[in-house]
Amino acid sequence: MKTKFIMIIVISLITSSCSMGQNTGRPSDKRVITDMNSNKDGLIDMYCVKGKSGEEYWSAANRTWYWDRSVTVKRKANIKGAPNAVVIIRGLARYKTDGNGKVYNYYKFLVTDNSYEGIPAPSKKEIEKLVRQNAQKVFEGRVHNIKEIKSIEIDDDTPWVWHNQNSFTAKFEIKYREVASYTEIADCVGKFEIRFYRQAMEQPVNNLLASEGGRKETKRTVYTADQINRMGSILHN
Repeated sequence: MKTKFIMIIVISLITSSCSMGQNTGRPSDKRVITDMNSNKDGLIDMYCVKGKSGEEYWSAANRTWYWDRSVTVKRKANIKGAPNAVVIIRGLARYKTDGNGKVYNYYKFLVTDNSYEGIPAPSKKEIEKLVRQNAQKVFEGRVHNIKEIKSIEIDDDTPWVWHNQNSFTAKFEIKYREVASYTEIADCVGKFEIRFYRQAMEQPVNNLLASEGGRKETKRTVYTADQINRMGSILHN
């Protein structure tokens, strides 16, 4: 009992010490924007991300407390040929305590992600055609089992994400028929995320990289093994 009592006292002291050392004067969102607002070059908007709070943590290596707050910055992208282009910069406004460990000072902005708006885009018809022409890349590793692509539809509810002026990602729903066994073919609906590439803004998209994030079978049809073999695949049709 005595040993247990002593351990409880030690743990309580450690907890109390940590609580006293931890900084409670966290910067407000208003202060974060003020500290971040020094560079007004092409600035359109800047705000702390709603629905999120900052994160406070202790760095044993630096023996200091840090405070990170998620911030989004919108600036003019200054891209030739795209006068309305905007770059959206997401990142963390990082603060750290002073030598006394009592006051947070702005330290730096850590960029986590960039995307763009207002860049001239190819037509839906153009990219749907490219997807169909590049079925081998879309169904990489199993294209020989794909018997038919029934439809390709862009997800209109999800905006395209422009990574730079010549590359963007879009989401698709593709309906296709795939060999499920020696005597069965499955009708499937696949959810794909496809990244497209082009050499320049004035040139058409000419390459892609695809991944299937979800797949649902709607039915299976029974055939003989010989019938399935004679169907070939989309690679040869």
